Amino acid sequence: DAKPSVCGFPCEGDERHITQTQEQGEEEGDEEELRLLFDPRLDLIGQTVQLRHVRIEHHEAFGGGGANLGAAISSANSTLVAEHVTVSGNSQRGIGAGAIFSENSTATIRASTFLTNSNLGPGAGVLYALTGSTIEVSHSQFKSNSATHHMAQPGTSIKSASVVVLEDSAMTVEGSQFEDNDGPSVIVSTSSTLDIANTAFDRNIFSQMVAAQGRRRRLSETDTPSMQSATISLWSGSVATLAHSRFTDNICWSAGALFIANAGTSVNFDHMTFSGNQASASDSAAGAIHISDGASTVGTHVTFSDNAAASQWVAGAVYASLASVTLSDAVFTSNLAGPHSTAGTRAGSGVLYAHRCVVR
Repeated sequence: DAKPSVCGFPCEGDERHITQTQEQGEEEGDEEELRLLFDPRLDLIGQTVQLRHVRIEHHEAFGGGGANLGAAISSANSTLVAEHVTVSGNSQRGIGAGAIFSENSTATIRASTFLTNSNLGPGAGVLYALTGSTIEVSHSQFKSNSATHHMAQPGTSIKSASVVVLEDSAMTVEGSQFEDNDGPSVIVSTSSTLDIANTAFDRNIFSQMVAAQGRRRRLSETDTPSMQSATISLWSGSVATLAHSRFTDNICWSAGALFIANAGTSVNFDHMTFSGNQASASDSAAGAIHISDGASTVGTHVTFSDNAAASQWVAGAVYASLASVTLSDAVFTSNLAGPHSTAGTRAGSGVLYAHRCVVR
C-alpha cells in the first residue's frame, strides 16, 4: 500500500516518511544526490499521497483495459501532491500516460521536473487527466517529453500530446516551462478548462513533420497525414485563459501556437507574445492561431512576429473560419504566408485570413 508521504530527505519525528539513506552522496549538501529513487509504481484508489524530493525513473507500462494507464502513477478518486520531484525516462507503450494517469482525481505539482517521458501509443507523454480531474502545476519544467501517435483528428476518442491530455477536467499552470517536447500537440484539451499564466512554450515540435535545415527548421509536408493540431489544441467547448506568456519557435500542423475549434470553445488572452512559430497543413494553417467551426477568441496586448505558415488557405499570424475574433492593442511584424509545397495556395494573408467570420 502507498504510504501517506514519501520524502527524499531524512526526516525526524514522523514515522510516515520514507527517508533516504542508501543513496546519499559524499557531499551532504548535494540536493540531487539526496533525493530518493522511488521504485514502486503507484496505483492509487481513494488515497491521498504526497511525494517530496524524490526521483521517479525508468518505469515502463503497457496500458489497456483499464490497467497500467500511468507508467509511473495511476490515480483514481485520489489526491496526489508532488513537490520537488524529478520524473524522467518513463515510458507508456499502450494507452494512457508516460508518467501520471488521473481519473476523477486531484494532482498538485510544484517545483518539479519532467524529462524524456514518452508515450508510444494513444495518450500523453506525461499526464492524462479525465472525468473531473483537477490539475494544478506551478514553477515546473516539462522538457523533451514525447508522444508519437497520430490521434489528433476530430471525432477520435483518445487524442495524443507530448505532455498533457485533458478530458472533462480542469488545469491551471503558473510560472512553468514547456520546451523541446515532441508530439502532435503539447497540451490537448477536450471539454475542459485551462488557465495558464507566466509560462513559456519554446521549441516544441512534431518531429514526424519537420526536417532540420540550418538554424530554422523546414516544414516537411510530403506524405504527412492530414491532421488538426497546434502546440495547444482546444476542442469541444474547452475554455482557456492565457496571460503574460509566450509561444516561441514552435512547429505544428494547423498552427504553431493555438488551435481552437468547435462551438463553445473560447480563448481569452492578455499580454502574450507569439514569435517564430510555424505551421503547414494542406487545407488551412496559421503561423500562430487557427480558429474555426464556431469557436471564439478575445486577445489584448499581444505581439505577433516572424510567424510563418504554408497552406491552401493560409495566414502568417491568425487564420479564422466560421469563428469570432476580437483583437486589441495587437502588433504584427514580419509574419509570412506562403504556398503549400504540394497543394499550393488559393488565398492567404501575412496577418489575418478570415472566412465568414466576425472580426473586431
